[in-house]
Amino acid sequence: VRLICGDELSAMDGVDDCYRESGFYLLLPSSDQFFVVMSTGWVVLANAGAHALQLASQRRMRARDDDEKHVYSLNAGEKVRLSYRGHWTLVILSGNAADLRCVSYDTSGGTPEDDLLNMC
Repeated sequence: VRLICGDELSAMDGVDDCYRESGFYLLLPSSDQFFVVMSTGWVVLANAGAHALQLASQRRMRARDDDEKHVYSLNAGEKVRLSYRGHWTLVILSGNAADLRCVSYDTSGGTPEDDLLNMC
């Protein structure tokens, strides 16, 4: 799990027009795959800043057409557990990206109750 800027992510994935060039993205590891079935991973994030962060989900290497449809506001001092299935990134739409902390994660063991950004 790491924070990266959009132009660097575009170069890493070898794609154009998928990511906001000046935006920041939190890369999530791909959830575990067993033959043809993907497991559900999870990540616990915290906002260490004094202002809310607006987060949106975006599947890796996909056009950002669905960007901002599924948004979560992570309030100052708040922690949240998010589940995901597959290969995702979180876009920081507003707030200071440096305030976002990854507390813990696993590539399996996620639950539907934690699917707050429609990543399952």
